[in-house]
Amino acid sequence: MPFHDGSYNLVTTIYTLRNFPDLFGGLREMIRVTAPGGYIVILDAFPVGGFMKLLLKLWLKYIVPSLASCFIERKPYEYLANSIQSAVSSAEVSKMLQQLGCETVQQQSYSFGAAVRIVARKPL
Repeated sequence: MPFHDGSYNLVTTIYTLRNFPDLFGGLREMIRVTAPGGYIVILDAFPVGGFMKLLLKLWLKYIVPSLASCFIERKPYEYLANSIQSAVSSAEVSKMLQQLGCETVQQQSYSFGAAVRIVARKPL
């Protein structure tokens, strides 16, 4: 990113993390531009397990594209389902943030785990 080290107190990404071509490198850059004591906040869709995996797959692969096709092209919604199912888990992202030196990494799940907010603090 074309920003100086420690430029921001808060760096965030919302529903884009699973599209990073180099996830570890992207997280490293987010941390680099975060000021010491600042926060990295990630909100994204992550793959889920158990019964919710089946429900989410049905919802994203069949219902959402079918509904969307009534108004717009369905291809972006087919991509959405594939990108979520092939993404790394929120636990893996949290682990990467810790490996990169973040502290107090916390997760909050929404929609039965289909969306997760991850908050990490860059040490002082």
